[in-house]
Amino acid sequence: MNIRYVLTTRKNFNTIVLFLVWALFFFTPTALVGGSSPVILAFGNSLTAGFGVPDAQSYPSRLQKIITENGYPHKVINGGVSGDTTAGGVRRIKWLMKHDPEIVILELGANDGLRGLSLEEMESN
Repeated sequence: MNIRYVLTTRKNFNTIVLFLVWALFFFTPTALVGGSSPVILAFGNSLTAGFGVPDAQSYPSRLQKIITENGYPHKVINGGVSGDTTAGGVRRIKWLMKHDPEIVILELGANDGLRGLSLEEMESN
């Protein structure tokens, strides 16, 4: 089974969204004390970036739409880069954490697997 299929099926997408909405319920009160919109960082590779689909169809954009429609103040940042690996993620994480996210969705490793990296190398990253 293709990983793109697994991550993009409606059932799996709905499960992820349900989990995130549940998580938002618990994170919202503390996030609102500071007065700014809490941030959700979608951090990953082309699956996060939305490679091959219009920007509005990437999962971070779809998640933002669902969150907004349900009245949550959270801002979703798409930190996806096509072709990124776990090593690339390590190099980018400090820069992206400047957004001070409440929630981070991590989706990396597919390109490492395609390049034959061992699980040990991926875990060390």
